[in-house]
Amino acid sequence: MSRSKTVESTNQTKRRDNDMVNIIISIVVFFITVLPSGPFGFLPPNISLMLALILSGVWFFNYSNVIREKAEKYAFLIEILAVLFLFISWFLIKVFCIHPSTTDENIYFYMAKRFSEGLIPYRDFFFAHPPVHLIIPAIVFKIFGFNIVVAKLIPIIAAMISGMFLYRTLKVLSGVTTALSGTIFYLFAYQVLMASSDMTGINITIMFLSMSVYYLFVNRPVLSGIFSALAVSSGLYSSALVISIVFYFLIQRKFGHLLGYMLAFIFPVVVIFGAFYIIGGENFIIGVFKYHIIKPEKISGRVDIFSNTNPFMMLYGFIVNSFVFLSGRDFLKAIYFHSYLFIPFLIGSLYFIVRSIIDFVKRRSLTTPPFYVVILEYSSLRELYDFYLIFLYFFMAIIAGYVIKYLSIIVYDKGVKKSILITGIVLLLIWVYRPLSQSMEKPLFGG
Repeated sequence: MSRSKTVESTNQTKRRDNDMVNIIISIVVFFITVLPSGPFGFLPPNISLMLALILSGVWFFNYSNVIREKAEKYAFLIEILAVLFLFISWFLIKVFCIHPSTTDENIYFYMAKRFSEGLIPYRDFFFAHPPVHLIIPAIVFKIFGFNIVVAKLIPIIAAMISGMFLYRTLKVLSGVTTALSGTIFYLFAYQVLMASSDMTGINITIMFLSMSVYYLFVNRPVLSGIFSALAVSSGLYSSALVISIVFYFLIQRKFGHLLGYMLAFIFPVVVIFGAFYIIGGENFIIGVFKYHIIKPEKISGRVDIFSNTNPFMMLYGFIVNSFVFLSGRDFLKAIYFHSYLFIPFLIGSLYFIVRSIIDFVKRRSLTTPPFYVVILEYSSLRELYDFYLIFLYFFMAIIAGYVIKYLSIIVYDKGVKKSILITGIVLLLIWVYRPLSQSMEKPLFGG
């Protein structure tokens, strides 16, 4: 009896010693990664802090028996606290953006206010976007009245809702680690932080898009179709999602789901567009469709896709313009500011492709086609603004979340000594990004 007690006491001592070692390692990992000159130093401070906390936290939870047992017991509470910390931190950053600006949002504020007072877009004033773009803020102003705080909160809350539905989608697909990682990548992306400060309408569109994606993956095609309709009715550039979902159902041979999705999509679009066409007449067609086609081309080297109706010439134009976009300064700038999304997206995309066409029919593989469909869609636009690329970042964040989860499995599943070595190699590879990225600075910023 005394011998068994001695063995048990010895084992407890070893576990305490191992826990102390893991505490030290996790602290060292945290401080190395959080340093401004460390591996994550090229990232915005909020993202580098989040990733440093995740990296050191996962290490500690993985190798500390005591902590792991506690974490498993209170997993749901820890998840709730982590999600609250993530969204509250993001909101506190955005609070500083609640002030007047000199952007196009002031035009939309004024239009939405006048809409809430009884004027109708297309009939009483020109509007160059689908109607839901104004319907949402008009409803808000009708309920709360207009003031700058309420107006500026619209894109912020819409972006937060997008992040919440992205989190729910990734949790359904791959668990909490993927969900937290992907949501961090998306919400703290440079352009998402920028665009959520102004009511350009894109955050409302992506809010509905995120809902559509979530209901797609929980097998609710009718709800997915409804929210796709609302997305397209607030921004035509979200039509890439509809095309991708249709192909997804066709590949999966879910023809019943496809029928439900299409009926749920078509009916709201016909009702919303039809109602404003009846009210606004030709002005609705001009504002929503013709205006964007007759705009002068502002990007050099591109082919005018709509100069003729020859389908082969239009296809040629799409291909040429896609290469112009991918080789242009705007895309280089997107890579420069969002490399932490592009790098894992490239790794994840290659992984999915290598897994062959069989894996393509699985639902996680839907995340790559929207990227390429959006690129083709961008090739049809006469002018392109940085915030349009948020559609890319939303789908790229899904794959980035997967990559982080698989990396954590690779790093933390090999025993302490091997994991220390692999962690060091991974951090070293990340560390060399900053000097390598300097080659992009001259073509972007001169000097």
